[in-house]
Amino acid sequence: MMPKQTANLTVVAEEAAGPDQAVAAVQAEIQAQERRLVCLKARLAWEQGHAEREAAKARRA
Repeated sequence: MMPKQTANLTVVAEEAAGPDQAVAAVQAEIQAQERRLVCLKARLAWEQGHAEREAAKARRA
């Protein structure tokens, strides 16, 4: 499963109507990317744990 493509922060800022909106848009995009990172880290931890459980099961078999 491929992670969702993230926006380029420069493009996000350039598409905003003004400096205040640019700051708010960039902050919102950073927060969204941070949430995606947390999800990806959790998925990685689950995958690693699953792989370790499968390896342990294979060793016992």
